[in-house]
Amino acid sequence: MSDERATGIILRIRPLSDTSVIVHWLTSEHGRIATVGKGARRPTSPFHGRLDLGFAGDLSFVRARRSSLHTLREINVTATYPGVRADYRKLVQFSYGVALLERSTEEDTPVPEIYGVWADWLAHLDFHAAQPRTVYALEARLLASHGFNPLAAAEPLGDDARQLLIQLLVAPWERVPELVASAGAIRAVKAFLGLRLSDAFGRVLETRQQAVGTL
Repeated sequence: MSDERATGIILRIRPLSDTSVIVHWLTSEHGRIATVGKGARRPTSPFHGRLDLGFAGDLSFVRARRSSLHTLREINVTATYPGVRADYRKLVQFSYGVALLERSTEEDTPVPEIYGVWADWLAHLDFHAAQPRTVYALEARLLASHGFNPLAAAEPLGDDARQLLIQLLVAPWERVPELVASAGAIRAVKAFLGLRLSDAFGRVLETRQQAVGTL
């Protein structure tokens, strides 16, 4: 079979054997996929040093005929986002973002808009401190990408909370941590997005509270 190509971000990586690993990706072209990196744990492997959490790049793989576990052929790393792996709070938020993706998407179902939102959020997280507001912005934008625009159900929110929600949806990522809002408005948006996530995806993930802290 011929190779397929994609642009992707590594979401998870785990050992398969003494020499190989399973790599879970979010790709623009194919959505979430899983690949086997055969021999990747060997020091002489061409994959050595090229597979880690958050790494992004251009990959090629051979699609499996009878399973959803494909064979990784090549990876050209274009970004490594070291700031995410070097900070515990960022890793917590990264893990929550991965879990939210897995809860809200199916394998081999491409939604380029979701890839774009998640990739932009990861690039922001690499260079900026972990903030609850960026998690809320990710949640709001993922909901909108799935067709559950939070603004369509925002009538119960007060004016301050509604304005904060609008900015979480449209502000450039670098401005999100600087958004000015009262503690009450932030709590209202947090609770509101929790309800929308539950409605859209069945439940709120247990790791959400750890990712956002008290606000």
